[in-house]
Amino acid sequence: MGIQSPIETQPSLALQEPLPSSGSGVIGTPPPANVFDALPSSIGTETNILPDFDSGTQTAFLRGEPGQDADLELYYYRFAGATAIQPGIHRIALRHQSRSNASPLRSVQRPILEARDPSPNSDLEAQLDADGFPYPHVWGPLFEKFLQHYTQFFPSISRQRMIDRIESGTMSRFLSVAICALAGRHADNAGSSPTGFCAPFIAKAQELATPLLQLPTTDTCTGLMLLCWAYYGQGSESGAWQYSGMAIRMAVELGVHEVSDVFMSPAHVVRTRLLWWSLYLTDRVVHFAYGRPTLIRDETIEIPFPQDSDLFPDPARDVPSLPMEMVEPVPFVYLTRLMVICGRVGDMLNVRRGPAFHLARPVARPTEGLRELQTNVLDFFQELPESMKWSVDRLKHQHQRGHGSAYLTIHLWGNALLTFLNHAGLMLPASGTITPRTISGANHRDMSLATAKQIGELISVAHAVSPTTYTSAPFTVQPLFIAGLSLASETGSNIGTTSTTDPQKQFMLAMASQGVVGVLTALSRISKFYASAGVTARILEKRSGVLRAEHTTDVDPSIRLPDMGILRRFTIDRDHPKGLAPPTDTSLRDYMARSERDAMGTDTNWITDLLSDYELDSLSFFPDDIFNLGSLPNTDPPMLNAANLSVASNLNNMPHSEGPLPDSTQ
Repeated sequence: MGIQSPIETQPSLALQEPLPSSGSGVIGTPPPANVFDALPSSIGTETNILPDFDSGTQTAFLRGEPGQDADLELYYYRFAGATAIQPGIHRIALRHQSRSNASPLRSVQRPILEARDPSPNSDLEAQLDADGFPYPHVWGPLFEKFLQHYTQFFPSISRQRMIDRIESGTMSRFLSVAICALAGRHADNAGSSPTGFCAPFIAKAQELATPLLQLPTTDTCTGLMLLCWAYYGQGSESGAWQYSGMAIRMAVELGVHEVSDVFMSPAHVVRTRLLWWSLYLTDRVVHFAYGRPTLIRDETIEIPFPQDSDLFPDPARDVPSLPMEMVEPVPFVYLTRLMVICGRVGDMLNVRRGPAFHLARPVARPTEGLRELQTNVLDFFQELPESMKWSVDRLKHQHQRGHGSAYLTIHLWGNALLTFLNHAGLMLPASGTITPRTISGANHRDMSLATAKQIGELISVAHAVSPTTYTSAPFTVQPLFIAGLSLASETGSNIGTTSTTDPQKQFMLAMASQGVVGVLTALSRISKFYASAGVTARILEKRSGVLRAEHTTDVDPSIRLPDMGILRRFTIDRDHPKGLAPPTDTSLRDYMARSERDAMGTDTNWITDLLSDYELDSLSFFPDDIFNLGSLPNTDPPMLNAANLSVASNLNNMPHSEGPLPDSTQ
């Protein structure tokens, strides 16, 4: 295998690397029986543009002319599941810069000294003392911001407990820096760049985290969870994904999810269990947004759901100087119950695209699962206590108590799940095929549109009460995106360019466009604090054809890595005499292909030859908006036909101009 048939001016290089599987690393048993059968993944082409994404192999491509261009780009693709903000194909790129011909180290990667995200700066020395703790004048205001915005989602961190830990000298440096890394985006002195203000804290926390992985503790586990959301705020999907996984695995190792007697006091039991349910919330939201199966399996959890009494006195106000509060329903308690349904929806839709190989016999998966989940969401709303049902006065009350964002999140996610489940074509799979989801999901467009409009109204009310109810925490982004998609699909085409002479349709078009603008405006405001929301807003703009009324400069989500050795393994010759390339499940096959090539005497250019005069500069990851699935030929399986590929092509080439999927009942 060498240079394959060129596509336009870009030759295809035979660079085999393992591709992360969306189903890898899942804790516990295989998905439950009510998960749909996965689609076959044997999608192949003559030029290997779209290989089997679950087979562990892929082909990389080179943009530029080796030896002539100063910069080259090596890129490949990765698949995201149906619930992802950008389902389908994503593009990972390695940028190369030409080495100086006069350099004596042509074969050695030189370190790149440019700024990276996150990166420490000179201000960090003014933030932390000699022992690595935030100075009191830094810690005090940032901890207050944390209590104001985040304790409602992470109630295991309480005011009095942190005071006791600091006074006794037992406060974890890592946890204190992680708290600052997340809360810093709301700091009064963060200026116009909250992500830049947080970056030094994230870099320091990352430095402290590695040695702490050897000794699992609840402090370290909590800090890893907070770092997950700090990286989300920086626009790093991979950072959020990796740190959430580390936090969950450490919690499992500690047995936080199990019934145990290894506790210091009843209060310790409550704190530990609240930590687990915060991890559960993180797991469900992260995996739903990224289109991957959940890590925490429901059947492995032994501890009960949190109770309202577990959060009294309130973690943000549990100091003796404040009066005792009467126990009342707490939003966090009911949000965890809703996330059970959210996780089951995600697990159904984000299963592997190809057949999984297990020793156990295949389990029949019912096709009525999503209908049942629709009913579960409706039952959830019906069973909420009166004080948790939606009203403006209750939002004001919860906001005064410091739980307004969690209260709003319940209703945003509940309505978003109904929007999603009642519109079978809202997020068509990247393959463009009819799946068990489109067959069994009730295609009630009116219900989907009504709940999407309800989300817009919720945000309008929340903004009138206080914008912090939806901008303070990152859990509101995905519901807004789902609502925006539903509103954008009302007219059945690109609402930014559709023209009609029917007055009624013109009115509907204007209302839908106004609704999408409202969603985009909310996402833009959130993106000031969480860069990933800016990425979501850009995707929604392309999908809908509507531009944001309040334009903001989004943070570039590209990631730069300082370890050139790791990056170089992407391009090292598989036939290296020292065997330095990482093995894959195709290593033996590649070796045999090279041996056959050598025996035939074929004159083939290899990637190491082409890139010998270049050094790796950076790695970036971003949704691909130009990959044309419609260019692929018709191949097995039979459900991949020209019409389906055409639909998939429209979905993956932004902006979208496709109409909604026809009602499967017609």
